Amino acid sequence: MNSPTCQELTAALRAYDGRDTKFLQALADQHVGSADYVDCLIGCFDNDRTTVADGATWLFLAWVRGGKNQPTAQQVDAILDRLPALASWGAQLHICQSARFLPVDADQALVLAEWLRPLLTAPKPFVRAWSLDAFLHVCALLPSHAGEGRMALEAALNDPAASVRARARNLG
Repeated sequence: MNSPTCQELTAALRAYDGRDTKFLQALADQHVGSADYVDCLIGCFDNDRTTVADGATWLFLAWVRGGKNQPTAQQVDAILDRLPALASWGAQLHICQSARFLPVDADQALVLAEWLRPLLTAPKPFVRAWSLDAFLHVCALLPSHAGEGRMALEAALNDPAASVRARARNLG
C-alpha cells in the first residue's frame, strides 16, 4: 500500500473534483496494471476526503464491472472492514453497485447485510435502490435472510422515489 505507484494514485485522487469520470478513467488506464492497484484503491475507501473515497470506489466498481477481475478473499475482508467508515453517499453507492461482484462467504455476507440494512432507508434514492439490489443479492446467499429480503423488496415497491420502485420491479 505504500509503494510509489500507490502514493501517486492516492495523490491523484486528491485532485479529483468529484465529477470528472474521464479523469478517473485516465487514472485507471495509468495505474490498473500495477501490482497493488486494487489494494491501494481499497485503502482509500475510508479516506476522510470525500472525493478520494468516491474516486477510489468508482475505480473499484469499474475494475470489477469489467468482468475479468475479482477481488481476493483478503481484499473482500479489507473492504468489509472499511464499510463502517464510508461516510459519503457516493462511496456507499459504488460499494452497493459492486456487491454483486464480491465473492463472499457466509460470514462475509452477514457483515455485508448488516452494513446494507440501514442504507435501505438512506436519504438518497440511488443509494436506496442499489442497496436493495445488493441486499437481495446477499439475502440469496443467506437463506436465514430470505424473509427480510422479501420485506425489503415490498417496502421498495412502495418507495416515494420512482428510481427505487423501478429497481425493485426489476429485481422482483
